[in-house]
Amino acid sequence: MSVPDSEIERLLPVIQKNCAASGGCAVYRNGDQLTAVMGDKEVFWITQKEGRSPDAIRAKLHEVPND
Repeated sequence: MSVPDSEIERLLPVIQKNCAASGGCAVYRNGDQLTAVMGDKEVFWITQKEGRSPDAIRAKLHEVPND
């Protein structure tokens, strides 16, 4: 799955708020969209430290697997 830059920028503040304010968080997939909603298919985990860095979040989102 190639994540468009617009999708990454849409998710960035949500991930930063959820991951940086806690011990980390998961990013999920719901069809062709990425979400931060539990219950969808988990794609990867972002640590609290990664959640503080927009560049680290962008890098992880660019590496979303294609399954």
